[in-house]
Amino acid sequence: MSTSKKMPSKTYHHGNLRQVLLEAAQTLTAEVGIDGFTLREVARRAGVSHAAPYNHFADKTALVEALAVHAFQELANALRIAVNKHATPLSALEEIGVAYVRFAYQHPNEFRFIFRNDLRPSAESATNQAGERAYAVLLETMKSAQSFLASKDIELLALTAWSTSHGLATLVVNGPRSDLTQNLEGVEYLARGVMQTLQEGLFKR
Repeated sequence: MSTSKKMPSKTYHHGNLRQVLLEAAQTLTAEVGIDGFTLREVARRAGVSHAAPYNHFADKTALVEALAVHAFQELANALRIAVNKHATPLSALEEIGVAYVRFAYQHPNEFRFIFRNDLRPSAESATNQAGERAYAVLLETMKSAQSFLASKDIELLALTAWSTSHGLATLVVNGPRSDLTQNLEGVEYLARGVMQTLQEGLFKR
């Protein structure tokens, strides 16, 4: 009678392979950038066969789009949390700006690629729609603060606030370093000051 034991399989099984692949891709983007990895390397990091990613993603472009959608979902969640913590629309508007810059500081790799035009090929793309949902959090908060604002052009006001937050976030992530961008506390202090200055120009006098 044979007493040999069955050799353990080298194939790894994941209950949520799609999520595991996304996490592996996120790690790789931090190391080599969004253009520097392959599906083969993602599979290797995830501990699955080279063919496994194709069960969930048609190609690398589809995986990158999924990463961008996930990042925008995380951004939208961060903005909603900021709004829900504050009772007044005006304080919520300030916190949205701070939350936006905080997200960029804490997730610089995702922030760098989610706004790339090649990831948003059309208004119907999943990436673009996810970005619009994040923007909608700001837009709805701006509408709720309308009675306090000097202008009734809510779309323009929202774009102004978004542009200010995005510009500061870009400087924090890619710009020259300063004492205020070396740590989260300094980044939040800087973002709050910028948002308060912006609001002074938006309020009724």
